[in-house]
Amino acid sequence: MIQLTASASFDNVIQGQWEPGLIVLSCLVAWLAAGLGLLIGERMQEADSRLRRGVWLIAGACMMGLGVWSMHFTGMLALRLPLPMQYDVGLTFLSLLPAVLGSGYALRIMARPVATLRYSVLGGLMLGAGIGTMHYLGMEAMLMPVTVRYDATLFFMSLGVALTLGVVAMLVHRYCVRQRRLTHLDRRLFGVAACISLAISGMHYTAMSATYYLPTATPVPQQAVAPASWLGVSVSGIVTLLLMIAGLWVFIARRLQRHQRQSVMSREQLMEVIAAINDAFLLFDEQGRIVLSNRTFSTLTGLPNRQTLYARLNAVQAASHTREQSGALIMLDVDNFKALNDSRGNAAGDMLLRHVTRRLKRFARHEHDLARLGGNEFALVVSGLPSDPDAALAELQHHMTTVRQVIGGVYDLDDHSHTTTHSLGGVWFGDDDVATDELVKRASLALSRAKQDGGNACHVFHPEMEAALHDRVWMETELRQAIHDEQMRLYYQPQVNAEGTIIGAETLIRWQHPERGMISPGAFIPLAEETGLIVPIGQWVLAKACERLARWSTDPALAHLQLSVNVSVHQFQKHDFVAQVLATLTDHKAPPERLTLELTESLLLANVEGVIEKMMQLKHHGVSFSLDDFGTGYSSLAYLKRLPFNALKIDVSFVQDVLVEANDAAIVKTIIALADSLQLKTVAEGVETLPQRDFLAQLGCHHYQGYYYGRPAPAEAFEALVTPPPVQHTTLR
Repeated sequence: MIQLTASASFDNVIQGQWEPGLIVLSCLVAWLAAGLGLLIGERMQEADSRLRRGVWLIAGACMMGLGVWSMHFTGMLALRLPLPMQYDVGLTFLSLLPAVLGSGYALRIMARPVATLRYSVLGGLMLGAGIGTMHYLGMEAMLMPVTVRYDATLFFMSLGVALTLGVVAMLVHRYCVRQRRLTHLDRRLFGVAACISLAISGMHYTAMSATYYLPTATPVPQQAVAPASWLGVSVSGIVTLLLMIAGLWVFIARRLQRHQRQSVMSREQLMEVIAAINDAFLLFDEQGRIVLSNRTFSTLTGLPNRQTLYARLNAVQAASHTREQSGALIMLDVDNFKALNDSRGNAAGDMLLRHVTRRLKRFARHEHDLARLGGNEFALVVSGLPSDPDAALAELQHHMTTVRQVIGGVYDLDDHSHTTTHSLGGVWFGDDDVATDELVKRASLALSRAKQDGGNACHVFHPEMEAALHDRVWMETELRQAIHDEQMRLYYQPQVNAEGTIIGAETLIRWQHPERGMISPGAFIPLAEETGLIVPIGQWVLAKACERLARWSTDPALAHLQLSVNVSVHQFQKHDFVAQVLATLTDHKAPPERLTLELTESLLLANVEGVIEKMMQLKHHGVSFSLDDFGTGYSSLAYLKRLPFNALKIDVSFVQDVLVEANDAAIVKTIIALADSLQLKTVAEGVETLPQRDFLAQLGCHHYQGYYYGRPAPAEAFEALVTPPPVQHTTLR
């Protein structure tokens, strides 16, 4: 029974001597055992069944528990007492149990992908409790002709050391897993093991400092006892041998695992290379058996590949010349095929492709008229069309429509049904020699046009498609050069109040091309949006607008003007948009309260909460916001009342016909009433006549923008409208 005392002053305490070498050995044993236990326990995550996970958990717990146990006996051997010492064998082996249980619970928590803080703390407490219980049970198993008493302060301190360092070890492990700071597994685990060994050895030697050996006349019982030196040396030796065996086993297992992974990776890399080969690939063994093949050979749908298609096209073209006939190439793919693969898996996608192939085979006159080009893209060669181009094109269009209708619809994919639509692009060829690659390119262009139309459509190639592609490629190249050479120009269109006084302007971008002259934003802004070039363009516009605001702020006649800048969805969604706006304002020393950012309703479709947060941050610095083209997009009153807008801009499409279309007038009236209820300013765009302006004023709109007040113009011309030249006075002589 443990006896505590508050006093540490005993006259007849038996003193012992410590062996430094054994102290170091005991700490080393604890560290190695904890590390090996963690390594073995880590195999739980790689096990593929509950039974195997349990086996690895038990193995790791036993290894770590044996380490705690062995450290205790090695530490006891390090203390040389001048008296005989024996052990109660049963109680000695019973003391191993709490060490194993505490270690097992901690390892189970560590095996979680991401352990919660509560579980990590609980695991550390259980580990510390197991270490402390094991030590004091081991002390009770010691049979000596002395009375053992413990200093109460140091006794509880020893338990505190075990519990605290146990928790620290668990938290260190949790931190490493969450932060992924230590990528090398062994280094991470042995770092955690060092914390555990500190808990073990710190607790042990604090507890030994709390122990006092007082002489007594009570003899030591002789039943079920073992000499201290024999048991201590045996336990330490056996555990050390087990540690060596376990360490060697873990090392060999890890090397085998690493070699196995490298072998698997090498095979996977080889298969990726083989799969990328367009031609059929076969690898035979010495007996002539196929050991490797790519998908082109095992060609999923059983259809010919691209090379076979090219050969068939050449043959059909040659036959068309001799038979005075024509032919066509149809390319098609399954709409939204990726969504099926992502939701149902590749097996479902493969099954759908096989079903589509079976339906497509109805339209193939020859076995090589149908081919799969890769993924969900198919090609169909049509022969025997009339030689007259108009008749052939009409028949091709009818043929494509029939194909689309037949192969579309519901497909049974084992456990569920799937409805598909398809996009088709076709190209006709007659007696003119067109290269096969060119035919495929033209059919691809027509297919792309069908996809651009939203899918479930058919398009026959027309030369304008190729011209449009060339124009697009040209414009993208020139647009990139324009950004680099600063070919863009800013124009300013006046915004006026009810009295007709200019209160600000909207910045409008123009492209001054060195060869083609002025290019309208309608010609290049959609391309800039599609290619992402709208972001650097938008940043340039913002910088120039802030530079202009800074100039106006120094002129009393212009300092009151508000400047509106359009912001694209791509630009606003950048994570650093707020920081960029504020930095631009600061760099140019522009007044934030004079800047208005115009947003479109499409911006509200994605991440409304993020939009609100960015708007509020900029609003806090004085920046205003206007909702552009209101009424033409996806207006949501639920979001509108939460968004910190200052103004709504009525779209020009409603203003143009406000005097002749009752519906437009009603819409404008509703928008103005809505803005008033939300305490927002209303700006009417596209005001071109005085009657339009008067009608809008009657409805309650008092801010206008349009040709009636001024066309977009360079900065100097706009500023001249605000500050007309002084009147020249003549002097009478």
